[in-house]
Amino acid sequence: MVIIRKNNIAPQVYLETATHESLCVAVSCFAPDTVQTPTVLLTHGLAGFVEEDFLKAVRQAYLESGWRVVSYDARYGFGRGEGPLEKACLTHFIEDMATVIQWVSQQSFYRGRYALCAHSLGAGAALFHAIQRPTAVEHLVLLAPVYNGEKLLASYRQYKPAWLTAWQESGRLSRSHPTDSTRHGFISWAHMEDACRYRLEERAFVVRAPTLMIYGDRDISSTGAMNEALYRCFTCPCRMVSFAGCRHTFQGYEQKLAIELRTFLEDRKGG
Repeated sequence: MVIIRKNNIAPQVYLETATHESLCVAVSCFAPDTVQTPTVLLTHGLAGFVEEDFLKAVRQAYLESGWRVVSYDARYGFGRGEGPLEKACLTHFIEDMATVIQWVSQQSFYRGRYALCAHSLGAGAALFHAIQRPTAVEHLVLLAPVYNGEKLLASYRQYKPAWLTAWQESGRLSRSHPTDSTRHGFISWAHMEDACRYRLEERAFVVRAPTLMIYGDRDISSTGAMNEALYRCFTCPCRMVSFAGCRHTFQGYEQKLAIELRTFLEDRKGG
């Protein structure tokens, strides 16, 4: 299937941030690519990258449903951004999403609204911006969202206390991506300290966009209890889906994700 590119949008651009670091943005759209074509911003989570299999399945579901996909790798992580994983945190994910939103708003295809779809820490950033810009967000898809650092810490204390203590004492955690061991780095304990500044569920009632939440019932970073607590805070139309046996990175659940997303998008079209 051929990707159609119009409006003089390059397939890949690097945006320079205020700190002179880069994040990588890729734009893809199947015809028709017009100003009426809706746009979704898609990104990954901590120690992730936008070309992970489950995010590629999500992107394809959007494309086949007639959406323009603006996908991007954060400054710090395992993707095409130029910064080290060790500097990744929720605040930086929020800053990166703000940079991409600003860039999108300056493009010829921008029609005043956009959707947000993201995983983990990226989903936390998406929730933050849906709270900040409730009328601009067309819909919100949160995949295993991380939105409250204290809840994250409590889960790790319950399920992996020795691992958590070792991480805190050393100040850094060695991490290889579960599907690509060549992508290796360190997660700083500062990430946890930064996450504990956020309790995004307290303002979730502000979100107006129809919302889809998906998580795995074996995920200790975005547990069922965390997702249920966030779900109860929404006043917008919201659907929550749990995948049995699924962990944080949705390995083996790519097609189920795509099916849930297509159903959600079809329901939005009908409504």
